[in-house]
Amino acid sequence: MIRKILVLLVLLCALTGIALAYLPSDGRVVVILDNHLAESKIMEALISSGYNVVEREELEKIKKSQAAILALQGNAEAIMKLGNAYRIAYFVRGKSQFEEPRLNEFNLYTATASLSIQAYRTKDARFLLSQVFSAKAVGYTGEEAQRKALIEAASKAATFLIGAQHPSEVSGPARAILRGVSDYGIVNSVYEKIRGFPGSRNVKVVSYGGGQAIIEFLYSGDLNSLAQSLKTAGLPIEVVSVQGRVIHINCY
Repeated sequence: MIRKILVLLVLLCALTGIALAYLPSDGRVVVILDNHLAESKIMEALISSGYNVVEREELEKIKKSQAAILALQGNAEAIMKLGNAYRIAYFVRGKSQFEEPRLNEFNLYTATASLSIQAYRTKDARFLLSQVFSAKAVGYTGEEAQRKALIEAASKAATFLIGAQHPSEVSGPARAILRGVSDYGIVNSVYEKIRGFPGSRNVKVVSYGGGQAIIEFLYSGDLNSLAQSLKTAGLPIEVVSVQGRVIHINCY
């Protein structure tokens, strides 16, 4: 009976640990992806959240090592060697994949990108997590649409890795509704401004047509700060109001 209780307690602790922290922040982290843009996005997010991440110059040297090459194939012994050789506690690897961009009725390209992520503890090559993130985006060219989709997928991956580790940073859904839209360029400019504003994540254009566009995103903080930034961005828009989690914008 006592043995059964102990087993249940161990399982409960394990499950609780998974719920509270996906990627621990108690050691040095190396991130190696097959795409430089996605890799940089995740590294920047981890660093800004307080993780001790191997920086770019050292990372490029590590990538050339035999341990890293084999670790990327999931070789347990190589993962442990990687940790010992470079003082790394956690190893994150990932692969990107794209669907062929498609031209829509507005002569814009829609693209979908997927990013698979796995993480390991290097001291014993223990597998910690695995997840696939997908995102869709619109652009003037297929390449632009793919780039935007990949950035969004990488943002989702970063949120997954660090989100539960920082429960005080709660992101809520928000949206910007643009009216009087005569050119997608205006929508794209607002999209880029929101995407680059601190606290914004998972930014995407979810609707465009009939003179209106809707941009949805996750945002941590006072939405009025973002609205003020849009007002002073020099864009051909007028920020009409902020109502709850929605910014209303007129274009001209």
